[in-house]
Amino acid sequence: MEEANWGWGAGAGFISLAWIMYVFLFPKEGRKDFFMTRLWEGADGRASFSKFQFWLWTWIVVLGIFSIWIARIIVAQDIVKPIDDIPETVLGLLGLSVATSLVAKGTTTLYLNQNLTRKPAKKPGDTTTPFQELLADDSGVPELAKLQMFLFTLVAVIFFLITVGDKINSGIEAELVLPDVDQSLLVLMGVSAGGYMGKKFVTRERPSLTAITPAEVLQGTPTTIMLTGRALGNEKIGVLAVGPRLYKTDEDKRGANVEWTDSIIYFDFDGNLPPNQNYKVEVVVGDAKSEPQILRVVQPPGDGN
Repeated sequence: MEEANWGWGAGAGFISLAWIMYVFLFPKEGRKDFFMTRLWEGADGRASFSKFQFWLWTWIVVLGIFSIWIARIIVAQDIVKPIDDIPETVLGLLGLSVATSLVAKGTTTLYLNQNLTRKPAKKPGDTTTPFQELLADDSGVPELAKLQMFLFTLVAVIFFLITVGDKINSGIEAELVLPDVDQSLLVLMGVSAGGYMGKKFVTRERPSLTAITPAEVLQGTPTTIMLTGRALGNEKIGVLAVGPRLYKTDEDKRGANVEWTDSIIYFDFDGNLPPNQNYKVEVVVGDAKSEPQILRVVQPPGDGN
């Protein structure tokens, strides 16, 4: 009975040895990365929650498999075959963690390529810790979807480790198998993962217009107008509205001459709108609309009644 405890200890020792090798072989910027944060760090330098839960479940399952295997060797007092009877619920958890990571990465990459979101790099002076970043968005605001999934993941990990420990400590060879994950926990994990991925899928940075130059033009006078802002997308995915008019450069080259970047838009305005009125200038990217800037069209001197 007491000998079987060495299975758990050997598994923990294996994980600890791998951790020590990582810390000393892959230092972070000249320092020791004791929490393996580089393994779940995103391209922007912040902690990635999808990578974190992928990393966590990988280590937990590896720890369980190796501990059970060592315990079998101790109990059987012989070299035994590797564990090949992994429960479907454990495979489901691993698959869920992989799918969550891939979908999150794919969604972020797609939106970045289409200029539907922004991922500014973490600044050198930013003092947020990786653990704070796990549960917050890029602006530092706590995110409920991440918190829910983190709590369900934590509960599932604790229950899984306790169950593995009970099986190892039993000292009974027939009991030395990886345990099933409770199906209710698996469902909760699936629901929280769906909420997390859904939140990421629908979250796009809203386009923002900060200035329009010039803000006043003469009726009937062609003028090049400059708009500045952020998350403006490009002419392929965005639409520029000036009052009742839509400006968009398409494949047929119809519409106004438009030069469009993520932060600046130049477009030629012919001035042919009723004078002495204010017109809203807005940018629509996907299904997100910016707050408007105001363009005023005035009557040229000498054209009064």
